[in-house]
Amino acid sequence: HEFLRKCPEHVVAIHCKGGKGRTGVVTAAVLLKLHPDWYAEKALMTFAEMRTDDNVQEQSKRVGVDGPSQRRYVEYWEKIRNFPMNECMAKLSGGNKKSARCKFKRLSLFNINVSHNFLAGQARGLGADSKFDDSLLKWSLMITNYWFNPKRGKEEKKTYIFRAEAVGTEYNLRRDGVSFNIKSWDSKSTVLGLTGDVRFQVYPINVEEHPSSQPFCQFWVHTSFLSQSGQLTLRKTNLDNVFRNSKIDKEFNIQLTYMPSKVQSWEMDI
Repeated sequence: HEFLRKCPEHVVAIHCKGGKGRTGVVTAAVLLKLHPDWYAEKALMTFAEMRTDDNVQEQSKRVGVDGPSQRRYVEYWEKIRNFPMNECMAKLSGGNKKSARCKFKRLSLFNINVSHNFLAGQARGLGADSKFDDSLLKWSLMITNYWFNPKRGKEEKKTYIFRAEAVGTEYNLRRDGVSFNIKSWDSKSTVLGLTGDVRFQVYPINVEEHPSSQPFCQFWVHTSFLSQSGQLTLRKTNLDNVFRNSKIDKEFNIQLTYMPSKVQSWEMDI
């Protein structure tokens, strides 16, 4: 942004494979830095307007950043853009301290309202008529944690996979949903302590048996922005992969339960 401010003739080219999602996130971030009084939605809207043909007047048809997690991260940036970079990096990384870790406990899906066969077929790129074992034990949750390690000066990551909790013989997917208990792999703790960027991916099949499968839904959060309430509810419109899927009920939602970090965060409502 300093390069752009120095001279009105300066130009920066921003691109990715499709020129929409990641390009839009970075462009919106630059616009927010150049215009301190702008908010995230205005920056995203401006990018969509400038990228779309002038003859497209309807807001819904403008081609901009539509991924819920990408838009969420632009909102994160809006909150911290005016803080010194060193302060931001220290807070975002949590200094790699245990006290900075957010402890995740449980993730539950509600109001799915489609058959397990349909979801499993989509995950493997097969038809909805394909037959699968309807056991809830086939559901998988993959959690990938990305964090900046200040000692090594680079980003690191670790992946965890969990099975859905077992249920009784009267279980009904549409009525009861799906739940995962999240526990640490490294100790006897009943929670999983993480800091930094966290991606949650839900699969309606055993992802270890079918590693090339596509997740039913997924979302990204950064632990520094999670509310102190200890619960995050994301509706269909807030979830990647399903937000545009007309076959998924509009009341579908995910609830994430956790113990918030003891370190002060940039709390925000999502």
